[in-house]
Amino acid sequence: MVRLGQNKPVKIHINAWSAISYALSMHGPAARRPRRAK
Repeated sequence: MVRLGQNKPVKIHINAWSAISYALSMHGPAARRPRRAK
């Protein structure tokens, strides 16, 4: 994976963290808010 370059792995980690944080926000207190209100 190192040969792929540092940019790709970093972007993957950022995307994964964004998805995780988004899922946590849905299950967290923010879940009460409508999905449209981002």
